Amino acid sequence: MVRLNKTRINYLDKFQQMIAEYNADSRNVQIFFNDLINFAQELGVEDKRAIACL
Repeated sequence: MVRLNKTRINYLDKFQQMIAEYNADSRNVQIFFNDLINFAQELGVEDKRAIACL
């Protein structure tokens, strides 16, 4: 997604931050899983928006 559209870099940054926090043991598994689900839903909304612009 980032290769095709550089404006989506904030999604990559957010994902990398989530992983870093999990790896640093600042998040438990359940919270991390819930955050991943929410993140995936955000990406779905962004994909739909991008497709609508085509």
